[in-house]
Amino acid sequence: MRLSNTKVLTSYDSRTGNNRSKHLRRALSSLWTDDSAFSEGANQIRNAVVCPGLCYGDNNFIVDKGVFMAGNGNTAFRFRVALRLDGRECWREILVPASLTFFDLHAVLQECFTWHGEHLFCFCATFPDGKQVQVEELWGEEPSYHEANYEQYMPVEPLPEVRIASETELGDVFPKARTARYYYDYGDDWIHDIKLLRTYRSVHVADPQLWDGAGDAPPEDVGGVYGFERFLDTLGNPEDEEHDGMVEWAEDQMWDRFTLNRHRERLFRWRKHRDMMLQ
Repeated sequence: MRLSNTKVLTSYDSRTGNNRSKHLRRALSSLWTDDSAFSEGANQIRNAVVCPGLCYGDNNFIVDKGVFMAGNGNTAFRFRVALRLDGRECWREILVPASLTFFDLHAVLQECFTWHGEHLFCFCATFPDGKQVQVEELWGEEPSYHEANYEQYMPVEPLPEVRIASETELGDVFPKARTARYYYDYGDDWIHDIKLLRTYRSVHVADPQLWDGAGDAPPEDVGGVYGFERFLDTLGNPEDEEHDGMVEWAEDQMWDRFTLNRHRERLFRWRKHRDMMLQ
């Protein structure tokens, strides 16, 4: 069934975009401080049957670099996703079920990089035979897409094959494709390089897991790589006349520096975040 994304698109409408963004951020702020979602995810992991010999993280319920055993035929992927920041380090390593859709992966990466899901996105992958595939939500089907002329902001030329993100599973593309790119926010133009590190077969992963990471991700709407550098410079200089205003703006954007355990906790809420983006 085709999933509507009209509300996501309205974040680009100059008449309604601000209201949509503020509404989504308030909802996310409530979601990220909702302990019930965190406890639910923690309990799922506590109750799982874990492979012998696996080590646990500092939280005593997050499996660190391990998978849950289940029936044959199940598959999981370990990805390293690096955000291009002109030399500044920012990457996350995740373990995800192959049965997730690309829209699911979009929601997972939104949590891992502290994005809000306010902007358009797409994935692009190349198979060994040179065939390329683009995975998105087919925004062109929405009337508001053409009215706002969003095509001019696409980060890449449309590829010959386009699939629907909410209907395409990761296992339909990986591991045939070993790498991909994830584009988010066609204004700030964030490009994430996705590399498949390992494929686990005959296993089952209950939920996406954040295994490792480094580097702070930019806040939403900071103005691209240049804007992020200016943002960090201003935050780091209390003498700057814009410092206090930038601190206030960062709080309004719910920006947070990367800490592994904190971002692992956030990832427990990825399903609710996904559902919010699809409402």
